[in-house]
Amino acid sequence: MSRYKGRTDKAIIEREFPHHVDMLTPPNGFGNRLNEMYDWLTAHGIKYQHGKGWREENPDRQSLWFVRWCFKDAESAKAFAAEFSEFPETAEIARVYTAWLIGKRKGPGSGAARP
Repeated sequence: MSRYKGRTDKAIIEREFPHHVDMLTPPNGFGNRLNEMYDWLTAHGIKYQHGKGWREENPDRQSLWFVRWCFKDAESAKAFAAEFSEFPETAEIARVYTAWLIGKRKGPGSGAARP
């Protein structure tokens, strides 16, 4: 069932577009880079959809927002990730968050795949 009339459910989108690129949103948003992403996808003729986004908190209690880009094939997802996955604004946040996740998973009683 669709969430809104005429919209496809995100779970269905993620099944039909099984190759995902999860991106940490910069603190002030993507800005003009979002237009660059859409232009790049159009120029390369790549079909995509937006999957489920989510919010998590890092160890400093800072909200981290993630957005999921979904693609039909792995090559398109890899090309998109290579072009747009590194943002100077999020590099340090991502490094700290990743280190925290690794520590949390190795800690006592950690059996969950996600925090």
